[in-house]
Amino acid sequence: MTFWIILQPYCQSEEFYSLKSSNSYFENANFLFSSPYGGGRGRGRGNKHSGSGSMRSNNTPVELSITGYEGGTQEDLLAFLKRKAHRPIVISNIRYESGTMFFEVEHMGQAKTLQKLSGIRFAGSQLFIKIKASSMETDSGSSQVGSTIETLRTFLTSRYVPEHKYLNLENMDGDPIIRRAKIRGIGTAGPNSNIGPAIFKLTSEMFPDVQSVSLASNRIRNLSPLTTMSHFLPHIQNISLKDNSIHQYRDLDSLSGSTKLKELKELVLLGNPLRDNEVKKSGDDSSYRSEITRRFPFLKVLDQIPVGPTIQFDVSEVESVATGDAVLPAPIQKGFVDSEGTNAMVTDFLTRYFNLYDNNRQTLLDIYDEDSVFSYMVNVTYPPRQRRTSTKNLPDWSQYISSSRNLSRVKDLTKRTASLNIGAIAIVNALAQLPSTQHPIQDQSKFCYDTWQLPQVPSGAAVIFIVIHGEFTEGTEGIERSFDRTFMIAPPTPGSKAHQSGLPYVIRSDQLSIRHHVNSQAWKVDVSSAPTPATMNPLSLPAAPAPGAPIQNISVDPMMAGLTPSQQTQIEELRRNTGLNVPFAIQCLSENLWDLDTAIKAFQRLKSMNVIPPEAFV
Repeated sequence: MTFWIILQPYCQSEEFYSLKSSNSYFENANFLFSSPYGGGRGRGRGNKHSGSGSMRSNNTPVELSITGYEGGTQEDLLAFLKRKAHRPIVISNIRYESGTMFFEVEHMGQAKTLQKLSGIRFAGSQLFIKIKASSMETDSGSSQVGSTIETLRTFLTSRYVPEHKYLNLENMDGDPIIRRAKIRGIGTAGPNSNIGPAIFKLTSEMFPDVQSVSLASNRIRNLSPLTTMSHFLPHIQNISLKDNSIHQYRDLDSLSGSTKLKELKELVLLGNPLRDNEVKKSGDDSSYRSEITRRFPFLKVLDQIPVGPTIQFDVSEVESVATGDAVLPAPIQKGFVDSEGTNAMVTDFLTRYFNLYDNNRQTLLDIYDEDSVFSYMVNVTYPPRQRRTSTKNLPDWSQYISSSRNLSRVKDLTKRTASLNIGAIAIVNALAQLPSTQHPIQDQSKFCYDTWQLPQVPSGAAVIFIVIHGEFTEGTEGIERSFDRTFMIAPPTPGSKAHQSGLPYVIRSDQLSIRHHVNSQAWKVDVSSAPTPATMNPLSLPAAPAPGAPIQNISVDPMMAGLTPSQQTQIEELRRNTGLNVPFAIQCLSENLWDLDTAIKAFQRLKSMNVIPPEAFV
């Protein structure tokens, strides 16, 4: 027997999320749910309607209604229903009233078949199909129908806790009320098993203020039996699907998305193969939590653990809205440069870097230092518009895939760690493994970049951010590819190789993204576009300052600049707890949604697995 523990008193609305520990409705509690039926058993009060609950069909026409029908034609809709019914269906006497379609079928058997399709999607909309009450009353099996409805009412009454607005639908197959009526549970396949729409409709009528529902231990394999929950119970805040049989993310699609269950704040999926398999495959639950919160964007608690905070800007909604006559899309302007001094330094850097990168990558050793970080990722998805027009064979990506750090695809923490290169030697060795390239750096139309110095902070040196988009040719066959690259450069440390070589900068961070080739129309400047603070120079050495020229406003921490004060505090706290250096601390926090406790736990797991490289520590 399973016992559910319920919070008392139940904290409504936002107060619910101020609980001390995990903020979970299903975990925080101070009394035992010990009604006579326990967790998943009915009260056993008896039911005078103890028949099988099955409804006999006859040849009397039955009327049904469809709501939610918005797209497509009437002919398309009827053909769709007949196809999905998988049995002969004769539809007649079609009429419309207040946006609802009414029609008749030959008998109750056909009507029940169509009613089971309630919740299915057609032309982008969700259909809700109901048998008209008067039709059910004239059916020869109306007594059985009434028996089933009354049985469900009795069951729901026995399972509802009004003071906590909580409905316990756990282990329905084990409930004596359901068993005596021979009704199959909500997740059980077979005849008379599609009771989800009836359950949620009756709940909305009997308990319109319900906020929490447990559907644990019902052998639910996907959420299609629960589709109508978002229609009948749109204000549900807490749902438990613990100990069911959900295997894949797509099994959640019937309830997921930003248009459904907008008030859902807690979801429990513990004990499902989906979560267990993802944790086993990835080594932790970070990827799993990311996927679930993407599908249920309003969640605050997942599996009894608070969801990490969302990224927000320190700009109010009023301040962020332009007061002028804004017209979208905005015209394309020249690349942004915050000053002529920054532009001159960046021009020198980009010209020097790509000349060395294309001709002798070993000579890049001096431009990185022991704290530098480099990673790359490939996006192998072919642009949709070019896929329709291009007749060329898709280029090969095999030389890139093995070390690509595409976090949307690489879920294994060990591989994520191994594909992050730290230190000049490791970075240059990684660059040497990539195919040879040629960047057309003298053709300004092939590149676009934005660059700026970071604002001053109390300590550290100035840092310049460079975001460049462009193209290159690869290998002797001249395969064309496009790329995006983000550099963070700063003055070299005195005595470093870069300083000894006379370089005015060193690369602190280098992120490369490679993709299929696209043309440069995306940044082709509109003639009417407004000028930027400074105009970019073509990438050529004569426009650069003499080697050793200082970067202006040298006063920004090279690794933590640009982060919020709160994030900087978290980084320092994580470093005190783990001994990680700044780059790895930033990585660890960012991959754990900037939640300090989660990041510390992730670090401890990785440390126990001996997969953290020595260079990750101070």
